[in-house]
Amino acid sequence: DDVFFRARHKAERALRTLARELGDIAEPHVAIARVHAELVARTGATGASVYVVDHAAALRVDPGETAAPEQVGIDDPALVRLRATRAPLKLNDVDSVLAGERAFPMIVHDRLTGVVALGPKVNGEAHAPDENATVEAVALALGNALDALQTTALKAEIARVLADGAPLDALRRTADSAAWVRGVVPQPAGSLLGLGE
Repeated sequence: DDVFFRARHKAERALRTLARELGDIAEPHVAIARVHAELVARTGATGASVYVVDHAAALRVDPGETAAPEQVGIDDPALVRLRATRAPLKLNDVDSVLAGERAFPMIVHDRLTGVVALGPKVNGEAHAPDENATVEAVALALGNALDALQTTALKAEIARVLADGAPLDALRRTADSAAWVRGVVPQPAGSLLGLGE
């Protein structure tokens, strides 16, 4: 097994290390960019997309340049199935606009907060079950890391509102996961409030 699948095992170890490290990354855009780059490099996929779920849609937040849609409706069949099962999904099993071969849910507090979509392998081979389990672990770790960063940002905004009487608009935008991750929230110096433009 080690002789024939050495490269695949090395890639899986690298992705598991990434999953462990995601909780220690301080900026959401860095976590998302690393996950995107590592998934493409380590799985041999044609591409990957990362989406954050807000109230009406899943919005694409990765830095990739694939043809994946920028937004997926909240009632897209893939998102409905991911919410219902909380398990990875073969995208050709549903009529979804999500691009790729498989979708992996980000589940936080038993709620779908995001999706990682992974394209087919460049060489045409199928992703092995152990590879899919590793990608699932990375998606779950990313969801938890983004949730922890957003919680930190919310606490900072609440403190600013209470201490300085700052406007509530930034707090409202920080509470909206997709707006916060996409960098809509203005950043005061030294703050962890989203991506910044």
